[in-house]
Amino acid sequence: MKKVLLLILAISLCVSIVGCGPRRSARLKAPSFDPQAIANAAIKQYDLNGDGQISGDELDKAPSIKYAFPNMPAVTSTEIANRVRIWKESRLGLQIASAKFVKDGKPVDGAEVTVSSEDFMGGNKIQFSDTTNLTGVITLTAPNEENLPGIQCGFYKIDVKYKGKTYNFGIEIGENSGGDAPTFELKD
Repeated sequence: MKKVLLLILAISLCVSIVGCGPRRSARLKAPSFDPQAIANAAIKQYDLNGDGQISGDELDKAPSIKYAFPNMPAVTSTEIANRVRIWKESRLGLQIASAKFVKDGKPVDGAEVTVSSEDFMGGNKIQFSDTTNLTGVITLTAPNEENLPGIQCGFYKIDVKYKGKTYNFGIEIGENSGGDAPTFELKD
């Protein structure tokens, strides 16, 4: 028994020191964000009255910004840039996240969901589609080089097609996006 225990200990030591166990792939690199450029582009895209902020009806047309800053009557470029800095400092390559869709409080099964990065995010456009399951949930997984589950931090538009109608939502994916799936209500 003592010999078996020593053999297991020796194998464990070999794997941890020499690395003779299975090789892990390199960590997926975090995207390089330019916080001020993203913030300026968001203001340029959604600030229709030129007052330097996204507010009122402008916020209604920018659902990902509205989602990221709930209950705020106006969002400035400084606030957006600060949020993007948090993502950048987190150095996350991918974040595991999901979203739930309901109608009249009940899960929506079979809805076609398209998720795409906001135009103001710049860089490579991220877009993918999925169909909700019996619980009304989709996993937010964008294609990536390593075929790993998850999605990059960012502001995203969500378009849902269900029973001939289209519903529009927005979401922010950041370092705290894991956990319970946010629920989006399909309202007529």
